[in-house]
Amino acid sequence: DYFAAPATHTFPAVENSNNVDVTVFVEAGPKVRVLVQPPGAASVSDVSRLIRTEGSVDQDLLDDTNEALRRKLRQEGYWKANVSHRVDDQDGLREITFTVDRGLKYRFAANDSPNTLQLPRPILDKLAAVHVGELFDQGRVEAGLVRILLDYNRLGYYAAEFKPAYEETSARNAGEAAVIIHPNLVEGPRGHIKEVRFVFAAGPRVPEGDVRAVMQSRPGQPFVYATVKADQDALLDLYANRGFRTASVGIAPEEGVDGQAIVLVLSVNEGPQI
Repeated sequence: DYFAAPATHTFPAVENSNNVDVTVFVEAGPKVRVLVQPPGAASVSDVSRLIRTEGSVDQDLLDDTNEALRRKLRQEGYWKANVSHRVDDQDGLREITFTVDRGLKYRFAANDSPNTLQLPRPILDKLAAVHVGELFDQGRVEAGLVRILLDYNRLGYYAAEFKPAYEETSARNAGEAAVIIHPNLVEGPRGHIKEVRFVFAAGPRVPEGDVRAVMQSRPGQPFVYATVKADQDALLDLYANRGFRTASVGIAPEEGVDGQAIVLVLSVNEGPQI
């Protein structure tokens, strides 16, 4: 295939006519052959499709193809797969050889989370969405950890974080290994809103009651960063709709000694009303 064949065209108008002459110029360039070593380690058609989509065989694209193949293999359980390539040009033929080292196929062995966490284990397992014996895909595992983290955030654990580690262990089947996940979750304090305090740059022209009414963050509610950001957007919309188009709203959480009682301090500058 001529993957790198560039094409250009011209279309000058024909004098004294409504027609145009379209001329297409094609530079075939070298014919390209794609190989995978060892044979069968990856699909040649998959590799060719990636190259054909871009219509190029430059170094950046070939590096991207390496990474795309690694990603696909890792999704299939080949956690430590590696891919490299070399390019050989001879007699008008460009031969691109991708060398694939799949390594062992890995399966999920266990989730080493303690049973003392605030979220019940069944909920953690459901959000993680990985099961013992399934093919191990680190990207899928970490997507599950993100879902768990979002659930913690919604409950007020604003500083929760994962520091995952992966322990390789043996498996029963030849050519396979297993992975134990150590999520290393740090829950941190569970914040709740103690007070919502306004500091106005000048005497407020929009009643404070109207301002508070559009906010979701209220005393007694969990402290959630996403909710605070939504409140900031809602306040800016409120001011804009009332003619304060240059209004600014800053929200600064002040933590108590234990990190649980949060005071939200809102700095409001309404600016001129247009």
